[in-house]
Amino acid sequence: MGKIRPNIRGVAFDYKENGTVYLYDYLDSEPTDEDYDVFSCALTELYSVSPELDTKYGLVLFKI
Repeated sequence: MGKIRPNIRGVAFDYKENGTVYLYDYLDSEPTDEDYDVFSCALTELYSVSPELDTKYGLVLFKI
């Protein structure tokens, strides 16, 4: 994830037994379209190296 932006304060994930991955991102500002794009790309990269994962995912961005 070489695209960490200055407004990102934390990143966490959760993996469910059904193969779903949830990515939680904590920002110091309201999420922008670019923030969603960056983290959607991160999930795509994760699935490209771990094809056993389900293609379902949750992307949650929070303002802290």
